[in-house]
Amino acid sequence: MRWVAACHKLVKSFKVLANSLRLLYPDRFNSDQPEFALAVTSADYPGIEFTDCIKHQRKDCIKQDLSPILQFGSAFKRPIIPTMVAMPMPQHNHLGCYHYWLQHKVVCPFYLQRDEITNPHGLVYPENIGLSFEELIPQVVWRGTDFSFLHKMRPELRKPQFDLDIASQIDLSDKSDKKISATKAMREIYDELIPRWKGVVWTAEAEREAEQMEGENVIPWCNIKFAGSMYNGEDIGGGQIGASKTATTEIPYYQQFEEYGIPAAGEGMSLEVLGQYKYHIDIGGGGGTTWSGTIEKLALPGLLFHHRTPTKDYFHDALQPWVHFVPVKENLSDLKDKFEWAESHPLMARRIAEKATEFAKSLGTPGGLDWMFHQYYEWPLQRVVEAYQPLEQGSDWREVMSQLMEPDVLRPILECGGFHHHDCTRLVNDIHFTAHDKTVGQPLA
Repeated sequence: MRWVAACHKLVKSFKVLANSLRLLYPDRFNSDQPEFALAVTSADYPGIEFTDCIKHQRKDCIKQDLSPILQFGSAFKRPIIPTMVAMPMPQHNHLGCYHYWLQHKVVCPFYLQRDEITNPHGLVYPENIGLSFEELIPQVVWRGTDFSFLHKMRPELRKPQFDLDIASQIDLSDKSDKKISATKAMREIYDELIPRWKGVVWTAEAEREAEQMEGENVIPWCNIKFAGSMYNGEDIGGGQIGASKTATTEIPYYQQFEEYGIPAAGEGMSLEVLGQYKYHIDIGGGGGTTWSGTIEKLALPGLLFHHRTPTKDYFHDALQPWVHFVPVKENLSDLKDKFEWAESHPLMARRIAEKATEFAKSLGTPGGLDWMFHQYYEWPLQRVVEAYQPLEQGSDWREVMSQLMEPDVLRPILECGGFHHHDCTRLVNDIHFTAHDKTVGQPLA
C-alpha cells in the first residue's frame, strides 16, 4: 500500500477479520487444525494493474482461476475479477458495526436514530426533520470534498484549470456577461471533468436560469458545491493523503471560479440541514462511491439520485433502482431529466424516498442488521473457510507463495492471535501502519 491511510485500512480490516473468524468458527481455528490462508485487500477500489481490458470492464481480463479475494472497500460492479467479494468498508459505521453485532448482538449507534444528546452520530430520519415530503425544498443538493474519481480507471477525467479553461476562453474585461461566458466555457469542457465538477457545471447553469427569471422567486434546481478540499499550499488536492481539509471558501483556486459565477465553493451542511431538501445525490469520489454518504442519504426524507459508476459497495446489491433510488448515469448527463421526472411524478418520488428510509431504518433493528450481517459478512467468510484446501502435510504456504513472487517480497509484518481484534504484534519497523507512526503522506517502505 502506497500511503499510510491505505495501510491503516488494510491493517484494521485484517485485525477485525482475524477476530471474526475465531468467533464464527472456533473449532476450525484451534491448534489441531491445518493452516488457513486467504487473500485480503483494502483500498478505495481494487489496487490492481489497470490494463485496457480492466478499464473497459470486460469479463475476460482475468484468464486464470483465482482464490477468493475479500475486498474491504469498493469493488467492481461487473465480474472483472470473478472471485473478488465486496466486504464492509473499514469504518466504524460499516465494518465496525458488523463486528460489534458479532461480538455483542447489539445494533451499533451509527444505525440508530440521531439524537444530539444521546446519539449524535446516528442517522437522520424524517422524524428528525419534521417536514413532509411535499414541504421539502425542491432542489438537488450535494456537499462534499473535491476529491479525485477513479483516476486509474478514468485517467482522462480532470479538474478544471481556471487559466486554461476560463481565462483563456473569455474576455475577462467584459464584466456584463462574464458569468454567462464562464458558464458556457465550463459546459464546453463538461465531458473532460470528473463527476463532482460536472455537478458544479449543472449548478452554474441552474443559477444562470434562475437569474434570468428574476422576480419570480425561483430557486436553482441544482445546488452541488464543494464544502472542503484536501489543500496543501497551492496544491488543491488530487487525493494527497495528509493534506489538511480546508473550507473551499478560503482557497484561492475556488475563489477565482466564484468570481466568474462558477459556484464551486459552498457552505458545509449537516445532515439535519440536508434533510430539508427534496433531492440528494451521492456523487462518487476516489473509489467511485461515497462509502457513508449513500446510507445517510437513504435515511433522509428526500429522494436519492444514486450515482451509478463501475464500482459498488457491499450493500449496494440490497438496493433496487426505482425502488430505493433513482439511478443517474456516471457522467450525470441525465441529472436534470431525472429531476424533472421527479417533479412531475411527486407520488412515485415520495414512495421511492419512503422505501429508502425504510431500508435505512431496518439497519437499526436486530432483525434487519442480522440479515445484512449474514448476507454481506458471515456468508462470504463461510464460503472462503469452506472452500480452502489445506496443503499436503509438511508443506508451507509461505514457500508456495514465495515461488510465485519476487525474492524478499513476501514477509511477515503483523502477527495477530485473533482472540481479540487488538491482540496484534508488529514484526517490522519500516512499514507505518497508522498516521501516528510517521508524518502523514510519506510513502511506505
